[in-house]
Amino acid sequence: MNTRFILPVLSFLFISFQSFSQETKIDSIGFFKDESVIKMTLSTDMKGLIANKMKMQDQPAAITLQFADNSIFAGDVTIRARGITRKETCNMPPLMINFKNSGSAIRPLDKLKLVCGCGNTAEDERMALKEYLAYKIYNQLSDKSFRVRLALITYEDSKGKRKPMTQYGFFIEDVDVMAKRNGCKELNKTVISQTATNRDNMTMVEIFQYMIGN
Repeated sequence: MNTRFILPVLSFLFISFQSFSQETKIDSIGFFKDESVIKMTLSTDMKGLIANKMKMQDQPAAITLQFADNSIFAGDVTIRARGITRKETCNMPPLMINFKNSGSAIRPLDKLKLVCGCGNTAEDERMALKEYLAYKIYNQLSDKSFRVRLALITYEDSKGKRKPMTQYGFFIEDVDVMAKRNGCKELNKTVISQTATNRDNMTMVEIFQYMIGN
């Protein structure tokens, strides 16, 4: 067989594959339909994130997402602490990750909430997994519920002052996406009377909250 012919062909296929990989973008809808666990690395100034969590300031970070088919997506993002009680009481606050300005294939994810363990103990991780399961159970009861995606996250300190920590966490579907697929829209109102809600939906919510001990 003529190797002078084979080598150029292999080179062409390799270059074509590279071009395809670079042009492929994450499917933001399929992202939450997939049940497989994402392997994720988040690199940022961990000390600064925790020290300034109450200020909820944006700070740069680098993220890598590896999926079950071994496809890898990486880019620069901004993150900030979020939440109310957990932001105050947890060592590691839940995060808002902004993919909008990543300039890469992960941009379609837009902005997503990330639920983390409250600290670095095994119990903190178990609590995050229980919360993930609560979302998954409610998904079985109603489409008017937030989809979630489990991730095994390695937190790396970009300044090299802290050891990496790996722990399970999960992404939560954006509220506008959830509303759109249900033909609804978010109501930005702080107080809503139960008499103004759909009775069947509200009853199910209350029973579910009682079931999970919330």
